[in-house]
Amino acid sequence: MKRILLIWIILLAIPLISAELPQISENTCLALNGIAAQDCNNSTYAFATVEKNTFCCMPPELDKQVCIEAKGIVATAMQNCPNGYFKGPLTSKSFVCCIPISLSYTLSSSSICPGGSFEQNCSEGLEAVWENPEGLKCCVKKIRPKTDEEYEAETYKETRIMNFPYGAEVRLLQLKKAINKNIVNGKQVIAEINSSDTKLLESLLGNLSALIERIEDLDMNQSSAQLAAEFVNLKNQAKNITWLFRQTASKHFSEIKAGKLRLVLRHRPIPESASLKKAKAKYNMVQFKQIMKFSNMQDASLIRALENHTVDIKYAKKQLINLSNGMGKLAKQSGKEKLKNLAVKRSKFVQNVKASKKILVNHKIRNKGGKK
Repeated sequence: MKRILLIWIILLAIPLISAELPQISENTCLALNGIAAQDCNNSTYAFATVEKNTFCCMPPELDKQVCIEAKGIVATAMQNCPNGYFKGPLTSKSFVCCIPISLSYTLSSSSICPGGSFEQNCSEGLEAVWENPEGLKCCVKKIRPKTDEEYEAETYKETRIMNFPYGAEVRLLQLKKAINKNIVNGKQVIAEINSSDTKLLESLLGNLSALIERIEDLDMNQSSAQLAAEFVNLKNQAKNITWLFRQTASKHFSEIKAGKLRLVLRHRPIPESASLKKAKAKYNMVQFKQIMKFSNMQDASLIRALENHTVDIKYAKKQLINLSNGMGKLAKQSGKEKLKNLAVKRSKFVQNVKASKKILVNHKIRNKGGKK
């Protein structure tokens, strides 16, 4: 029963959104008194990932001088870090260390293997993308393409939060960010092509830009189910356009260069917009308060810390687990029942989204003079 709240959060609770972790080099991590590990212990927190698919686990507070020597910038906790930096540990009660994002690879380099490592032979579960001049293979984790059924299930699962305050805004802004990343990557792909025959590729990027405009023009006063159906529709269109772009572009590259380009672009960091960060913070705050209310827990200082952005949602979850240790059996059971009811409502909402999407598609067909 000691960890029952953790189980609630993972299996039943309203989903909380963690910030997307930036990527830094292992040297930068070490310079900030961090360690590269698969999982962080109770005294450290994952502020970033490092090059080998592991976390950079850092202490929650850092000496100001350590931050500066690692080429970081000390800023007030209420400020946003400059472009190219992200918020790391606190340096005092009201200041944080802004850490530089140090991911910079070039396609011409034979020493790059982002997200992987050079080995004589790749171990099980890894695949070789290319070999360097020394005969070492760049080994990265195999990524199995999702089936259409898996992709559809994942997309509808993402709509669950859209029935809660700020959830629709978060998902649509995340979709906008993902499409924008594809556009940025697509421009680099075109720049790498030694041919003037790129009109189709440029046209496809134009289609992706048009999807961003449609997201920006959406009426946010629609019902949650209608917005979720729009999200599913727009995401599927973006997927299809991106697939066609990749198929078309692949004809211009050798297997080695295509693999190197794919890997570099996969690990390119795209910063979150201020509006997405704000929407996530609002959404998490509403859900966090709801969970505490259902679980009959109180911690005003933790709520203030979240509101002031001096702690992240991962830290807040850990604090919830600590608070749950002092709860009585009846209180835990009551909270569990309330969260179960929310899980049922989320399931019903997803079914409504599927129905709304069918209505949306049929409506568009009718407007074009087609048949149902």
